[in-house]
Amino acid sequence: MSRALSLAVTWVRFAVGGLLVAAAVPKIVDPAGFASAVAAYEWGGSWWVAGALFLPWLELFTAVTMLAVPALRRGAWLLGVLLFAMFAVAVASAAVRGLSVQCSCLPGLSQLPVGWPHVFVDLGLAAVCAAGLVLEEIRCPARFRPRAGSAEG
Repeated sequence: MSRALSLAVTWVRFAVGGLLVAAAVPKIVDPAGFASAVAAYEWGGSWWVAGALFLPWLELFTAVTMLAVPALRRGAWLLGVLLFAMFAVAVASAAVRGLSVQCSCLPGLSQLPVGWPHVFVDLGLAAVCAAGLVLEEIRCPARFRPRAGSAEG
């Protein structure tokens, strides 16, 4: 991989990781507010809201591993794909059903209603994470070698 492309991937990794941290921390600090925001999506009752309280911690874990744990970076990119795709599905579901849901993505955006632009942003971020996963593999291919003394080695 060229130096310029490697630098671009690093830049994108820091941008996506920073975005995930900025999104996670306010939700972690105000779980009741986040639970209220999740409940507005009307997705399956209190079990869904309770389960969704885990999401900010998953966002934070994804960001930290993406930024600071090279051995887990591929997994972090994959989690990013899954998180942003799930957010896109949730927002699309609200848009299709005509729900008036406020954005709980980032601080300062809480007064914005969610809609199709949010879906496209989330899908774009999922695509960026997928590209990051592919480029990470190109930059540093995974090598699975049998250990010495194993049946295959």
